[in-house]
Amino acid sequence: MTAIAGLLFATHHSGVPFQLIFGTLFGICFIVAAYCVFNNILDSDIDAQMKRTKDRALPTHSISTAHAFMYGSVLFVLGTGILLFTTNVLTLCVALFGMFAYLALYTPAKRYTVHSTIIGTLSGAAPLVAGYTAVTNTLDVTAVILFLIMVAWQMVHFFAIAFYHLADYQAANIPVFPVRYGALPTKVLMLVYSFVFILAIYALYAGGGASFLFLCTLGSAALLWTVFCIYGFFTDDNTRWGKRLFFYSLFVIMLLSVALAVT
Repeated sequence: MTAIAGLLFATHHSGVPFQLIFGTLFGICFIVAAYCVFNNILDSDIDAQMKRTKDRALPTHSISTAHAFMYGSVLFVLGTGILLFTTNVLTLCVALFGMFAYLALYTPAKRYTVHSTIIGTLSGAAPLVAGYTAVTNTLDVTAVILFLIMVAWQMVHFFAIAFYHLADYQAANIPVFPVRYGALPTKVLMLVYSFVFILAIYALYAGGGASFLFLCTLGSAALLWTVFCIYGFFTDDNTRWGKRLFFYSLFVIMLLSVALAVT
């Protein structure tokens, strides 16, 4: 979704060859799917300890590790080939960077450090940037702003998940920020990142080619998101608050994608 949003934003509503849309969509989808499969292989032990992941195919042994690896490898080859032949080398490099950041940095880091969340945003921001570079074939200021928008969105989103599923992370001994440092410091960080998100939205309007309609639409949603974050300081039911904030963050990313594509 974010990859196509980045692609359509980069075209500024001019015609887009079907081959480019097809290649970007399926190339990114296959590569992201591949590193999700490989991640599930690497995380099968901790997935078995968490309520929300214990029924995945590898912890339940409904799929063998060898078959999962073959499946992931096929997805990777397909995604790489599609991106290479339908977009450009830069876009493929952005996608592969996302895969490297996820598997080589984020997956091992989340077992040992609270900073795994910010590391994970590197891969999460890659599809939006890849969609943009599929058209422009350049990493310019706008690409950097799009990257920062996704980083800020993910930090609030993932911290909300951490509150929503705090017991799971504690059971698996995964040191996410609220497990290691508690609720209050995490809520402060969430508020900070919500402000960063607002600033990045404005930066895309001021210097990245976004329209005034985009600014008004996303700015309003982002301000409400900040209000949700502030409300967290006045509630003791962090699980319920985290769940609501999580679902609102999904609305924000969908609105962002639509606004990038059509405004």
